[in-house]
Amino acid sequence: MNFVLPFVLALAGYTGAVGGADADTLAYGSAQSFSGTVLEETEGRLTVIPDEDEAESGIAERFAVTYPMAEEGFEAGTGQKVVVYYTVPENLAETAEIAANDISMEGYRKFTLFAEPSEEKERRLIGMGEEKPWWSEEMISYDIYYYGLSEVTAAVDGKAMPLEQALADGKVTSKGILHKAHQDAEEGRVKWDAYRDGGSMDYEYEGYSIIKYNRSEERDLYICCPGMKLYHLDKMYGRY
Repeated sequence: MNFVLPFVLALAGYTGAVGGADADTLAYGSAQSFSGTVLEETEGRLTVIPDEDEAESGIAERFAVTYPMAEEGFEAGTGQKVVVYYTVPENLAETAEIAANDISMEGYRKFTLFAEPSEEKERRLIGMGEEKPWWSEEMISYDIYYYGLSEVTAAVDGKAMPLEQALADGKVTSKGILHKAHQDAEEGRVKWDAYRDGGSMDYEYEGYSIIKYNRSEERDLYICCPGMKLYHLDKMYGRY
């Protein structure tokens, strides 16, 4: 199958680069979302600085964001990357105040990944993830790799960008990638396997595979060329 044509067609409608958002698109009453960084947090309110490529950055440097989950013990944390979902109020430009419908700390919930295969079958470190396993009282970090891929593009929030950049900017997170893969598996959109090694998983998409180690000594996440399975990585890197 020729992968280039479907890749190009699938990205139709997305901008070729991050940026260029238009604040005029924020019409009163419309459903919108933006990614940003928490500057301050008080009870029931966040001060969020929108990313420069978001339309909201053309309106205000920062926004006061209220959210009902705050009343239920919700805490984001200063410096946390968040995505704010809201309905545009009539006087947004004057007040820079937003009553959020939802706040995500897992990046945008809707995104699509497109992978470009590479002739070089090797792994490349592209980022880090973080999680709290059931057996640990603390968060632990793990590596995120490409294997057999030259690039992965994330189509998110009306833009197309390298996944490495989307991860660094908090628009997509490793937790969000895994949550989406698990949901796709449950709904029968992808093939998947679970392993009796602590709960490692692999998910087989048409253009790539996702492999997540969940062993006590190995937690890494791989985005691989199509057809890769966990036991292929084990064999190549001598784990067993």
